[in-house]
Amino acid sequence: MQINKVKFYQPIDLHLASNLKYLRKRAGLNQTQLGQRLGKTPVTVGDYEREKVLPPLNILLTYCDIFDVDIYSLIHRDLAREGSVDPAHDPFTENERLSTRVDELQRFNRLLERRVADLEREIREHAPELARRLEV
Repeated sequence: MQINKVKFYQPIDLHLASNLKYLRKRAGLNQTQLGQRLGKTPVTVGDYEREKVLPPLNILLTYCDIFDVDIYSLIHRDLAREGSVDPAHDPFTENERLSTRVDELQRFNRLLERRVADLEREIREHAPELARRLEV
């Protein structure tokens, strides 16, 4: 009896780290300069580029703004091989790109709202006097 092997997942090509480095170098920035624009240290920028640390969503969105690239391309396309973000090869129309960006920002906003609620609850539990002063 032969057992067929089943693939349970399809591997996804992620080019995030290489794209971060490619875009930085293409812009003529060193890690220190980019770090200043991101509010991060050069070491952290290097960690992103070496896949040691995954950048948080707000940093990914900042990269998108700095380098004028959509988040899909930043993560999934091999920009170094393709040369750049060419609108002719962009899988998204302008409306789709804006809609995607709005969705990303709304998700990020929900995450921030949850975090603020968690922090307010912790303040009420552990520092009731401070909670009264802050009116939380």
